[in-house]
Amino acid sequence: MKIKLTIIITEIVLLLSIAFTRNIESDLPIDLSVYDGQGGLLIDWNFDEEIIIDSVKISSKKIGDTSFKIVEEININKGRYLDRFCEPNERYYYKIEIIDQDGKSYTSDLNRPSFGTCLEFDNSTLDNLEFKTLESGVIYDILKNSDLSIDNLNVNDLFNFLQRDSEKDIADWIENFPLNILQKGGEIVNKLNFLIEENYFINKSSYYESLFRNMMLITPNEWDEVFSEVINNIKEDWSLLAKNHLTAINYLEAIEPLRVTAVYNDEYNQRIANLYFFHPEVFFNKELLLLNNNEYIKVNVSEVSTLRNQKIVIPEYWSNVSLMMDDTLINKYDIIKNKNILYTLNNDMIPLENVKAPYIKLKKQNSELWLNEIQWNHFSRVLDLELAKKIEPIHKYLILSSSEIIWEVSKEELNEKDFIDSTFSIKNLNQNIISISVLQKDEYKDIEYFVLGSHSFLKALSKDFIWKDITDHSFGSENKIPNLNYDASLLPELFVLYQNYPNPFNGETRISFDLINEAIVSLFISDAKGRIHEIFLDKEFINSGSYRFTWNGGKNSTGVYFITIQAQVNQMAPAIFSRKMIYLK
Repeated sequence: MKIKLTIIITEIVLLLSIAFTRNIESDLPIDLSVYDGQGGLLIDWNFDEEIIIDSVKISSKKIGDTSFKIVEEININKGRYLDRFCEPNERYYYKIEIIDQDGKSYTSDLNRPSFGTCLEFDNSTLDNLEFKTLESGVIYDILKNSDLSIDNLNVNDLFNFLQRDSEKDIADWIENFPLNILQKGGEIVNKLNFLIEENYFINKSSYYESLFRNMMLITPNEWDEVFSEVINNIKEDWSLLAKNHLTAINYLEAIEPLRVTAVYNDEYNQRIANLYFFHPEVFFNKELLLLNNNEYIKVNVSEVSTLRNQKIVIPEYWSNVSLMMDDTLINKYDIIKNKNILYTLNNDMIPLENVKAPYIKLKKQNSELWLNEIQWNHFSRVLDLELAKKIEPIHKYLILSSSEIIWEVSKEELNEKDFIDSTFSIKNLNQNIISISVLQKDEYKDIEYFVLGSHSFLKALSKDFIWKDITDHSFGSENKIPNLNYDASLLPELFVLYQNYPNPFNGETRISFDLINEAIVSLFISDAKGRIHEIFLDKEFINSGSYRFTWNGGKNSTGVYFITIQAQVNQMAPAIFSRKMIYLK
C-alpha cells in the first residue's frame, strides 16, 4: 500500500513539474541578451513569432536599485536597442515587456535577468560625431589617424567627400572635390592606396569592434562577417574613386575656361548669373562680357585666380546670356523666366535644387523616363519628341510646352515598348520651353528643360547621356550616333577664322577664313539672340584654301553680331568657332 501511495505521489509531482515547466515556457517567450560596449549597452531580444505586438517596454535597474525603471517604450518591434544613458562602469539589469494586441503581457526572465556593464566612451577618438553607418565611422577614423590634409582641406571636408553615397565616378571629383586643388588630390589617392595595399584593416577589427559594434546595433556573433563586408565595400569604393581621379583631371583640363553654372533669383529677388572660372589663367589681361542683344555687363577678372566663383546681377528680362572674351564667343545660355536653372557640364538644363554654390554638376540624375531625341522645325513649328525608358516607370509623367500640357504619358504606352514618340504643333511665338515633369507625392516636379529657339535642330542623347547634333533621326528605336569624339586642340589645324575688318564697321566689312583640309562648311552671321541674318555657306563641301566674303549691315540695326564657322571632316564632330562684330550706323 505504501509502495502504491509512493508511486501515486511521484506521478503527481512529476505531472505538476511538467505543468509548471510548461507555464514558465509560456510566460517567458522572450530571449534577452545584453552586450557591453562603448557608447551604450546593446539590448537584443527575440520572441515567439506568433505574438502580434502592440508595444514593447524596455526597463533597467542598476545594482542596488529595488525596482526596474522604464528606459524606452516603442510601438513597433525593433528587436534591438542601444541604451546610451547608462553610467560608465555601472552594471545594469534589463527587462523586456511585450504587450500584444489582446493586451496580454509577456516578460523576459526576472529571476535571472540579463545584465551588462556600461563602458566609458572615448570621445576623443570620434570627435563626438554621430555615424549612421559603420563605413562612415571607419572612414573617419582612417582620415583622422592619417596625414592626408592638403592646403585648406581638413579631415571633415575629406570625410564628407569620401563617405557620400554615389557612383564613385568622375562626377564625385568634379562636383564634390575642390577643383582648385584637384591635381593635388593625387596625394590623397597615393596615400590611401598605400594604406589599403598594406592591409591597414587586418589588425584593426577588435579596435573597431570596441568603438562601433554597439553603436551600429551589431552583436558579437555578427561582427566578423559584417566588418569583413564593410572593409570590402570601402576598398571597392576607393578603387573606383582612385581610378577616376586621373579621368577627372583630364576632363577638367579639356573643359571651357568659363561656364555659367546657374541662373536664379537670390534672397533679395535679384536675378543672378553664377559664373565659375575653370581656367582663370586664360583671362589675364582679357576683357570679359556678358551679352544679351545690345546690352552687356563687364565682368571683373582681376580676382578670378583666387575667386573662381562669381555672382553677377543681370536684368530680369534677359532671355539668354552669352559669354564673350575679347572678340571670341565662349558660350551661350538660354534663360527661363521665373525659373531657377542649373546648367550641367553635359549641357542639361535642370531645376536648381539641392545643389550649393558654385553649382557644379556634371550630369542630370537618372530617372525612369527621359527625353531621348528631339527635332524642332522652326519654320513649320513642328516638334517631334521621343521618350525612352529602361525600367517600367511607377510614376506619372507630363510633357509641357511653356507650362501647357501637350503630352500626358500613359502607362499603357510605356508598357508596350522602350521608345515612344509623338509629334506636336507649337503655335506660341514667344520663347518656347519644353519641360518634362514627374508626379511625386501628389505634386508634379520639373526634372528637365529644353528651349526651342529660332534655329531648327535635331538632337539625340548618346549612351553617356550627352546631347549630340545628328543628321538622321531614329525615332522609335535606340539612338545611332556616330563617333563624334573630336580633339578641340586640332581646331587650329582645320581652319582659321580671322577677325572681320574693319571692326567696328559702318556699312561693309570683310570676312575671311583659311580652310586647311577639305570639309563640309557652314558660315553664317547671327545676332545675340541667335537669329541668323546672312548665310554664306550652308553645309557645303569645299576644298582647302583661303576664302573671302563681304557683308553689308546696312539693313540691320546697330549692335553686336557674330560670324560663325562650322566645319566637319568625315564623321567627326563639327568644329565650331565664332567671332564678335560690332556694327555702328
